[in-house]
Amino acid sequence: GGTEGAAFFRRACIDDSVLREVWRQACGGVSKPCLEIQEWFIALKLISFAQKNPGAQISLNSIAAQAGPQLGQDSITYLPLPNFGIQPWNKVNPILGSGTEVFMFPRESCTISIDKAEPVGTGMSKFIMYTLNVSTSLAHSQRPLCTIQRRYSDFRWLNKYLRKRFPSTVLPPLPSKKYIGNFDANFIEARRLDLQYYINNVARHSKLSSTLEVQVMLDATRKGLQDFKNLVEKDLVAFTFINRALNEKEIHGYSGNE
Repeated sequence: GGTEGAAFFRRACIDDSVLREVWRQACGGVSKPCLEIQEWFIALKLISFAQKNPGAQISLNSIAAQAGPQLGQDSITYLPLPNFGIQPWNKVNPILGSGTEVFMFPRESCTISIDKAEPVGTGMSKFIMYTLNVSTSLAHSQRPLCTIQRRYSDFRWLNKYLRKRFPSTVLPPLPSKKYIGNFDANFIEARRLDLQYYINNVARHSKLSSTLEVQVMLDATRKGLQDFKNLVEKDLVAFTFINRALNEKEIHGYSGNE
């Protein structure tokens, strides 16, 4: 909702008047109670621009002007992700033998136990629901203790995006998908242990655990995780919409002062 979105935007630590203008610009010049998915992505880029350029006029045209004509339609994508204080920005020296201590795991702790693995549903819609108890002191974690429920497909989704983001990083092994006999008691127990091993190693890895995908996986409700998945899957569509919106504003002579 609009209230939750505004509260999240305030994590960017920029003035409320700037955030109000970001919201208005994301809506096309007229504020609305809630942002659509495409408008949300526009707002994120505008917040990134505001963080990078304090005091600058907030508009899509301002972003295009700073990027320069050489980027063309990609002018809005050059901006980095906005900083909402979610990920830790710890510097790690990757050069071995440099005398600088390199940590594979964060100094803080995170322990995840999968205590239950129970069948849910009937017929073709039947699946195994895993109950995860998360105990963490990681600086970027939203809650020190929580209990969440996840399906095997959620782990596969996480693994896919981690492989996509970190192609050179060796990930812990994820148990393979099985189409026959996946409700056998021995198989369920073996997979429970394998998934527990997988998610604990991901959560204790300094680079992997700092990603938004892992943080959402370990903290969000079932609905929250699904909503986040939808946002991620529509990422490319959203950027296409942003570029089209920028072009339309330029064609019609739109100005952020109007």
